[in-house]
Amino acid sequence: MCRCYDPKPHSDNKFSVKLNKARYQHNFVVTGARFVKDDHVMYIQLQEGRLQAGGVIDERTLNWASYWESPQELFVTDGDHHHDINLDDLQAPEGHVIVGVGLKEIKRNYVKMLGLQILTKPVNLTSGKLLGSPTKHMVFKPSWSNDKEMKIKEYDIPTNSIAKSANIS
Repeated sequence: MCRCYDPKPHSDNKFSVKLNKARYQHNFVVTGARFVKDDHVMYIQLQEGRLQAGGVIDERTLNWASYWESPQELFVTDGDHHHDINLDDLQAPEGHVIVGVGLKEIKRNYVKMLGLQILTKPVNLTSGKLLGSPTKHMVFKPSWSNDKEMKIKEYDIPTNSIAKSANIS
């Protein structure tokens, strides 16, 4: 769980709720994801690569996909409500690969928050071909009682954090 709110007047408090997709029609899958800030909005940017036979990614095709947004697809945090993000672990079902990642607005005790969601497709790992239709997955019943707070000293530059990486979900 991430509590994302800073009461400073020029704080960035908008998050994209667009489900970003790899070009799965051309056999691309998600190979990485990162948060980026652009024009005071936080986005999830995807790294994608083309899947080959044996489940190998063609490294020559790896790239950070562009992202774009419409004003209707934003979630705005505020000081009293709407400032939590559930970043619990999500895994593709067996026999599937991830072809999309995004945030989705969910409600918890009548309070809006954001949850992580993924889009998956079945795959034939022998041939490396994606099959069937994509399916959305997200954590619908997260275990909030097990949430741990992650303190970030320099929250604008998380790579400057003095804390070691830890699996907290």
